[in-house]
Amino acid sequence: ALRYIRALQPVAMEAGWCILLGGGVLNKGWSDSDLDLLAYPRVADSSVEDLLEVLPAGDWSLTPVSSVLSYRNDW
Repeated sequence: ALRYIRALQPVAMEAGWCILLGGGVLNKGWSDSDLDLLAYPRVADSSVEDLLEVLPAGDWSLTPVSSVLSYRNDW
């Protein structure tokens, strides 16, 4: 999963987005059924269409998220 995300991240960033890992692979280290990737816009005028144009073909589903929590800790 990490190699896949690292391959997607540069093209997503060019489109104004960041890719994040979620779901079973993050929680358990594996999944039998899918790979949950989340994307959030890096810039205000990012469009979903721009992101979808650069992602590889696949069964992508769009699920709007009602809120985003950001956490930063200066260790």
